[in-house]
Amino acid sequence: MSDPLFLVQMRLPARQVFAHQERNDTDEGYRLHAVLTGLFGEGAPKPFCTRITDREVEVLGYAGQDAVALMDSARLFGTPALVEALVGNLHAKPMPLIPAGQRLGFRVNVLPTVRTCGAPFRKGAEVDAWLAV
Repeated sequence: MSDPLFLVQMRLPARQVFAHQERNDTDEGYRLHAVLTGLFGEGAPKPFCTRITDREVEVLGYAGQDAVALMDSARLFGTPALVEALVGNLHAKPMPLIPAGQRLGFRVNVLPTVRTCGAPFRKGAEVDAWLAV
């Protein structure tokens, strides 16, 4: 039997997630990864969908722990302000087993990349397809 997997949803104040950083200084995804790792340690949820506004950051991701265990980790590793922000804003549900042949609907965010063959990029570099045009 495989390890349990939980779908996690959380909302955090954007001002705390992006504290000490200009919004355009670094990749927001990397900053969010760093904040989640700081909050939850090695058991941090792996985000697959984020919605970032001026006021809040909503995250959907997968974790190997339920909401109670994640809050315990946050209380151990996180800053007081972020832990307080998580209270009532962290939810998780176990992922169901999906039978073979079950029809599902989903949404996908595609970011195509191409391998370049020269200038202005390094030969063999993988870059966003839009930039390579």
